[in-house]
Amino acid sequence: KTLQRNTTNVVRKLGEVRQAKVSQVNLNLNVLLRQQKDVEREMHELCSGGGGEPLLCDKLAVLRSGVQAKQAELAETEAVASAARAAVLERSQASTRRLMVELETGGNIRLEDGKPSDVWYSSCVDLVLSRFVRKEYAPYGIDGLRVTRVTRIHNRQLRNLFEEALESQVNTTNGGYKRSLE
Repeated sequence: KTLQRNTTNVVRKLGEVRQAKVSQVNLNLNVLLRQQKDVEREMHELCSGGGGEPLLCDKLAVLRSGVQAKQAELAETEAVASAARAAVLERSQASTRRLMVELETGGNIRLEDGKPSDVWYSSCVDLVLSRFVRKEYAPYGIDGLRVTRVTRIHNRQLRNLFEEALESQVNTTNGGYKRSLE
């Protein structure tokens, strides 16, 4: 429930930030549109009374490009907000699934995200990179790997089975037997 509440709060805050940005852009856009209408009205009056002013034509072109830029900024803001919302929701669902795995197994399985400072993190990265064969993936346009995340799975039941098998094979009376395994 805490995870869902935090997700809801982040999504709500994201909506507030998006709305503030949209309001600011809309305010600027309205000013530009009003100025554009005023210039178009002046040009229309000048055209009906005589010739057109080249300075007004330049000003109108600048205003039109400004309006287009603000409309593009609005579209970009909406796209970024939508992508951020989707990313937050996806991350929340992934975290919920991980917590459900731990809950459903009664704590037998626990998932731990690794950091580059962890010893096992670098060994996992090295293992994955050493198993990658560039020639096999070259036809698909893949020429390398980049490890972005490593998750360690703690399975208590398998760990107990391993330790039982280890005790039957190794002399465990010596306290430093675990260090000698490494």
